[in-house]
Amino acid sequence: MRPAPNLSKSKLSVCLVAIGIGLVLVFCNSGRPEDAAKAKPSIKELEQKRLEVLEQVHQSAQTLFQNARIEYDEVLESGRDLLAARLEYAQTREDRVRACDAAIEDAEKSVELIKARVASARANAITALKAQAYLLEAQIARAKLDADK
Repeated sequence: MRPAPNLSKSKLSVCLVAIGIGLVLVFCNSGRPEDAAKAKPSIKELEQKRLEVLEQVHQSAQTLFQNARIEYDEVLESGRDLLAARLEYAQTREDRVRACDAAIEDAEKSVELIKARVASARANAITALKAQAYLLEAQIARAKLDADK
């Protein structure tokens, strides 16, 4: 093979070396399935991160509600999202029971807080009913777990 007439031997050598290095890099960096698997977070890792974020959201919503900065609907929504995420992340029946028990405890505290607010005319009866309905939802989820034994 004859080199192109306008390229010197040194320039041709440099070009061939560069092409060779380029090919080596391409083949060495080609995606291997095990490398791709390491780079992608697992579903459980993503669920755990989502759970951590939803716990922060719910905690913030509770604090804001206690300081009369948001309506109870936002606390209710964040509580439902958190319970759903906890149940989805749960590996065992015991994990699901703990998730339901935590939601029940949280809902009971909300019911008591809202009852006090209704008594002092800082919340209305609809808010109290929504809190009671959420407590019942959590209790129903727990009862279903008990029934599935």
